[in-house]
Amino acid sequence: MPLQSSQRDYTEEGLEAALALALAERLGMRAELLPLPAGGEQAALQQGQVDVALLQASAARPPAFDGEAVTALLPTGFETPLSVAMRSDTDVRDWRDLEGRTVCLTHASARAHAWLEGLGARLHWLDAPAQVLAQVRTGQCDAALGNQAQLQALFERQEWRKFSATLPPQQPQALWLAVGRAEDGADDDAGDGAEAWAARLQPVLAELGSPAQWDARVRQWAADVAFEVYFDQIGPDCH
Repeated sequence: MPLQSSQRDYTEEGLEAALALALAERLGMRAELLPLPAGGEQAALQQGQVDVALLQASAARPPAFDGEAVTALLPTGFETPLSVAMRSDTDVRDWRDLEGRTVCLTHASARAHAWLEGLGARLHWLDAPAQVLAQVRTGQCDAALGNQAQLQALFERQEWRKFSATLPPQQPQALWLAVGRAEDGADDDAGDGAEAWAARLQPVLAELGSPAQWDARVRQWAADVAFEVYFDQIGPDCH
């Protein structure tokens, strides 16, 4: 979800909100974003809290729903593993080298929690990617965990060359769109049922999920986060 602090807004970890807003705009609808707990997508769809749910799962093993919770489960075209950003002069060469080191991550990276703790890493949780990445630049964290696709786009920026050391990707996940069975998702026309709603969504999602579209979103994310990191670093010195 989009993040706000007492002072300003931050770009969120994932690209779910960007996709949801683009999807609503293309459909001529207003998007209302609702955060769901991990594993809470099925209940939210069944109870009609949401019309669609975006969730991460293995690309090879789509998320499973019991009963008739969803009308359709659609791939969004986005898949990325986890990786890290580190200083270029780091002596960390393997994930096992993170034992005893401080790894910064956002609350959205909870799927890596047990795995990183198993490596013996010390975890430092923050709200926003910019806050996490700033900690690497200042030396307060040895590594910043994030999605590889977005980190790679960040590393292409000149100011991040000295902080672009990384490790082999882990835990690849794909982004899926689950379409609920509520009959009023597409509009208020009485004949527009759940199947018609899913059929309307599918071609629009396929268009918005093209490689070019995802590349644009990833690069925009990197530009936004790079600026936020810069602002966090120089902001306290401005008066």
